[in-house]
Amino acid sequence: MKKTLLKIYEKNNSSISIMYLLLNPAYRLLHKYEQIDDEVKNALSVFEPKNISKKDYKKLYKKLFVYRYIYSLRASEYYLYDFEKASYKERKEFMTRQLTDGYYSGINDRKFRKILDNKNLSYEIFKKYYKREMVCVSDKSNKKDFAEFAKNVERFILKPLSGHSGDGIEIIDVKKFKSTDELFEYTSPKIPYVAEGLIKQSKSLGCFHEKSVNTVRVVTFQYKGDISILWTFLRTGQGDHEVDNMGALGVGARIDENTGKIISDGVDWKGSKVKVHPDSKIQFKGFQIPKWNELIEFVKELAGEIADMHCVGWDLALTDNGWVLVEGNARPQSVTIQTFTKKGYRKYYDNMYNLVQKLKLEEGEADE
Repeated sequence: MKKTLLKIYEKNNSSISIMYLLLNPAYRLLHKYEQIDDEVKNALSVFEPKNISKKDYKKLYKKLFVYRYIYSLRASEYYLYDFEKASYKERKEFMTRQLTDGYYSGINDRKFRKILDNKNLSYEIFKKYYKREMVCVSDKSNKKDFAEFAKNVERFILKPLSGHSGDGIEIIDVKKFKSTDELFEYTSPKIPYVAEGLIKQSKSLGCFHEKSVNTVRVVTFQYKGDISILWTFLRTGQGDHEVDNMGALGVGARIDENTGKIISDGVDWKGSKVKVHPDSKIQFKGFQIPKWNELIEFVKELAGEIADMHCVGWDLALTDNGWVLVEGNARPQSVTIQTFTKKGYRKYYDNMYNLVQKLKLEEGEADE
């Protein structure tokens, strides 16, 4: 049905209203209407001017609602990718959050996805790359371990045990609490979580924004022992925000994976270009990421720890003692890189998926 509706729309885009009438009751029946309605309304409130006419608002609402089905496109992605400016052929090259889930089920085995999806398991395996202390609080029986951790830090970062895009992350100042008991009670509603020591970043990269730990995202693909770098970009916070995620009002820029030099203007969380960082006024384009060769060596060593984990998005921070791991992501999204380039990255996912499926067939034949 999806392909049929897509073909109809591309031949006659005035069919949006009819498609909306068809999809509206279908989504209600599937109990998805409220979710999509919220997504669309939120995107319109963020990306469209407040004085938008009711007629234009209604027209855009219907379009974004229909695009959610025929292109598997979230409303925010429509704006971030400049989707309306893309040809019909180019639109089919974009990877969306919804589409990537299907690809990763075939690229990365579930047992390995679970490792990186769980911050405590990740820490156990990659501890030497974190280079800082961490404690997992899965229930109140972990109070003693938490108290020992809290005694040795002034501030720490609290993260949900499973999370993404900076959701639920909080920087906590231990000195604001009278005792570790009081601190533990404050954090208890957030269980399960991990508490980890703060990274003291190097000024050579912290110069963009001192309040947040600025990170480099490196997406790797491992195939038969060969590790390749697919894409890389810088993420920084801005203003009073202490996290650098683009979904948390961050600013980023694309990095040339071969040289470590930033090759794009900065892009803010709404997809708008900024030549200099809003706070530090440092120009993005042309900035050389320090110790790039060391970063490449570091990330390839990381990726090689689990031979059967094919595609990972590694978040790395630079300290005065070198690069450290912030976290690994078993389902790295392509939203940010496509926001930078305004081009689709489906070919990367097709290539990864096909190679991994080929490898599984070869291994199956070998077992026989």
